[in-house]
Formats: sequence, C-alpha cells, structure tokens
Amino acid sequence: MFRSLLLSLTCSSISFAGTLEQTGNLLLAAQTLATPGYEWSIDDVPGLKEYGESQLCNALTVLGLKAAIDKERPDGSGYDSFPSGHTSIAFANATHAAVRYGWNRYTVTSFLIATGVGYTRVASERHDETDVVAGALIGASSAYLFTTHHRTKALSFRYIPHGAILSFRHEF
Repeated sequence: MFRSLLLSLTCSSISFAGTLEQTGNLLLAAQTLATPGYEWSIDDVPGLKEYGESQLCNALTVLGLKAAIDKERPDGSGYDSFPSGHTSIAFANATHAAVRYGWNRYTVTSFLIATGVGYTRVASERHDETDVVAGALIGASSAYLFTTHHRTKALSFRYIPHGAILSFRHEF
C-alpha cells in the first residue's frame, strides 16, 4: 500500500517537460536502432558503412559547433544549445533511410519521429526553434552527403496459365 502511494506521488510529481523529453529520447533510441538494424537484417554492408560515415560527420559537425558557439539553453542548464544533437541524429537517420531505400511507410514514419524529437526538444525547453532547425539541416545534409541509393537486383519466376514468366530487374 505504502509503495503504491509513494509510486503514485512520485509519478505525479514528474514534470510534463521531463516526460516529454523522455518520450523524445525513447523515440530517438528506437529510430536509431531500427535504421542500422534493418540494414543488418538484409545484409546491406555498404549501407551500414554509409550510415556510420554520415553519423560520424553529423556528430563531428554538431560537437564542433556546440564547442564554438556558447549558446545558453532555454532552461539555463548549460551553454551547449546550438545546434540540437538529438534532432540532428533523428534527421540523419530519416534522411539516410529515405535516400538509401526510397520513400515508403518506414521512411515517412522516420521523418515523423524526427519531427517529434525536434518538437520534444523545444517543448521541454532544452532548445529553441533555431537550434532544432539547424540540427535537422545538419543531420539531413550529413546523411545526404554519404548515402547512395540501394540498388537491387531481382530475378523472379512466375507461373501463368499455359506458361511461365522469367524476369530480371536491375536498378541503375
């Protein structure tokens, strides 16, 4: 009884901004695991390499700018507000997936998640809109620079009435 009352009081005392920030962090973690996880599942080694290169470029750019520009966070917790690293990672993930595999349900969802991460950074007062937009542009640009379209080869065989069809598809 006492534990449930204490848990209830603790949960109700968590601020809305803190909960929102945690939600954004969870969305980012899921997206960051899903992007290379998909590439690993289809054995797309070049895609994994490009993902790593784009995230390295993204991280170096963001960390360099954070060190060079001492912008205070809206909540006053530090002087590393510009640009938003969380947003840059999220948009690098989404852009990498879109460039590599084209527009589909996953990439649209990934961009919605990236936008949600940016929103949570502003709503939780960790960044302002300028920080988030800059992070999105840096992340998207980093992925765009290092990512190539995934080319697929497909050989298919299909039975039809009174025969069969053998087809070969290659994307250039």
